[in-house]
Amino acid sequence: MNKEALTTAGVLVSVIFFGLKTYAGLVSGSIAIISDAINSFLDVFSYSIIKISVRMQAKAPDKTHPFGHYRAEPLAGFIISLVAFMLGGNIVKDAIISFYKPKPIFFSKFPLLVLSLAVMVKVILTILFNNEGKKTDSPALKAAAIDSRNDVLASLTALIGFYISNYWDNLAALFIGLWILFSAFKLGMSNIGYLIGVAPNETFLNEIKSLALDIPQVMGVNDVRAHFVGTYLHVEIHIEVKPQLGIQKAHDIGENVRQKLLTLKDVDTVFVHIDVWEGVNN
Repeated sequence: MNKEALTTAGVLVSVIFFGLKTYAGLVSGSIAIISDAINSFLDVFSYSIIKISVRMQAKAPDKTHPFGHYRAEPLAGFIISLVAFMLGGNIVKDAIISFYKPKPIFFSKFPLLVLSLAVMVKVILTILFNNEGKKTDSPALKAAAIDSRNDVLASLTALIGFYISNYWDNLAALFIGLWILFSAFKLGMSNIGYLIGVAPNETFLNEIKSLALDIPQVMGVNDVRAHFVGTYLHVEIHIEVKPQLGIQKAHDIGENVRQKLLTLKDVDTVFVHIDVWEGVNN
């Protein structure tokens, strides 16, 4: 199943379970189930944003986006984290209030059936999103996999809380809200680096330098810089060559360096600057 089909399935599943959980929560009076329904509503929004971002990120570079649309998926992940944080905070607030103003819960088999079905479906979606996310190295699908995994835990918590008692139902709602807050924070932090152009780690920069120095007639590397543009890296490197080589030969060496660095994972664009080597016996 490809990205487009997966995100469409995620939206449809979330719409269905939002309706079912809302009804189950209303007839049972369970705040934990209502909280889980709100979580499913968030999923409708999340998967819709992911679907749009996946389609946008796949677009080819154009005049207004000459380096592609690689910030689309990280931006989607960050937007989802902000909305999740607000909803999680609201659930925590309602759960705390419910401890002081408890409402009666009406036990029936329907909420148990809905929550059990939600757990099974979300386990399947977690596996599918995780596999496709790893295969395509997609931040949006990886975020969807984490979100689906969280949904499994949220629905299980709501199921147990509803089944046990009124007090535990409130506690389950509180736990779901806190979990959504924690997940939102992690998701936001994992995507913000892509958006602000964070640099890769020092090990990766040293690997770039070593690969360049392996190219024949590259005498030195005096500067290496790289940063993320969305989910892909732009690399700028200054190599040193002997001055007597001539423009054409120096250009060919620079092109060899560029092609070599483009083989590295996540590297999308490489800028090579040619500098004169000032070593002895040049």
